[in-house]
Amino acid sequence: MCACFFPRTVLFWVWLCFLWDWGVGCPLLWAATPREELLRLVPDSVGFCVVVQDLRDHAAALQASPFFEQLRQTSFAVKVRNSDSWRKLGYIESKIKQRLGLDWKQLCDDVLGDAVVFAYRPGLPGRPQQEQGVMLLRARNEKVLAALTGRL
Repeated sequence: MCACFFPRTVLFWVWLCFLWDWGVGCPLLWAATPREELLRLVPDSVGFCVVVQDLRDHAAALQASPFFEQLRQTSFAVKVRNSDSWRKLGYIESKIKQRLGLDWKQLCDDVLGDAVVFAYRPGLPGRPQQEQGVMLLRARNEKVLAALTGRL
């Protein structure tokens, strides 16, 4: 005789729901971040690796910060904005927009916004031609990235 107060079918369905939740629900919670997805692809033998994560939100937060507003008003920032180097950056942006069809904001938000990994592996001593580098990225908008690679 069973000392249980629930019918067997109820216990069976509770157990089945638990297994379903554990088998299907938990892996969804364990989903890797874009940074983790890219770092899995970087070999262990690299000598140097730089990760830029969530560039879109960090850039927006910096531009909205009081620090950035005060920095814009400093004499140093005014000199930088009036310099030839700043004008060259504007020229480079116009060329990028002309050739690739993207401006800085769209490039940052849609292509580089989620995660970018730069990895470098030095060559053997005396063999600098064996140096290797790779750039991996996780774009937010794959259509923009596909159009960009098509133009390159």
